[in-house]
Amino acid sequence: MSTKSKIQNVMSHMMTSVVGSHSKLHRRSVKTEECDDGYPHSNIQKVTSKTEMTEECEEDGFDPTLLPLPTTSTKTATQRIYKELKIIVHKQDTPSNDLGFFVKLDKLRSVYQWVVQLTDFDPNIPLAQDMARHKVKSIDLEIRFAPDYPNLPPYIRVIRPRLLRFMNGGGGHVTAGGSICMDLLTLGNSHDQGWSSQYTMEAVLIQVKLALSTLNPPARLDRNWKNEYTAVEAMNAYIRVANQHGWGIPPQWDTLFKR
Repeated sequence: MSTKSKIQNVMSHMMTSVVGSHSKLHRRSVKTEECDDGYPHSNIQKVTSKTEMTEECEEDGFDPTLLPLPTTSTKTATQRIYKELKIIVHKQDTPSNDLGFFVKLDKLRSVYQWVVQLTDFDPNIPLAQDMARHKVKSIDLEIRFAPDYPNLPPYIRVIRPRLLRFMNGGGGHVTAGGSICMDLLTLGNSHDQGWSSQYTMEAVLIQVKLALSTLNPPARLDRNWKNEYTAVEAMNAYIRVANQHGWGIPPQWDTLFKR
């Protein structure tokens, strides 16, 4: 399937969900919730073991390390996300691509959920050297959009590898739980502007990569770098750090992105 067809296929599911029909996206969403907590959210047979849960997820093509697929959307958000996704995918498919990140289309099950891999870090920075030493090819991110996007910022968290915590000398604006917490990904406060609907996802991802490339202090791989972050610890840490800085938190994110 071509890149254009892949995105259009996802869009068809999302636009169907907007008008309230029982699309394949909704069926996947129910199945994913089943994989997440082990219990059905509709009249679907209960998954009785962790092994069966994983097999069910894998058969559906959904990565069980990700958050459940969204069940709500809006036309405005869908159109804006689709527009930005097209721009990034077009650039990453060109031979001269120098973005330093790319959206994993094989993980794309909804335009509201992206898996992005950050690559090609400056080889002189500590993070790149750690990655080379342990043969880690990328920093994998999960990006989620609320139905209120672009009025609300995207939520971004590191899936893998686990990075060194700030209290242990790590940096990069990555919380102890793996979420990316900087003022532009919050509602800000009287001193920090916070999110603006004028920001593009390309610019946001560039800022995230720049943050991971800073040297004061530098982002580093944790000694337990193979241990992936969980959705719960990521959101808990996002809320904790945002509160410490006095940054506003979008409403209902705790229930949307913590499951």
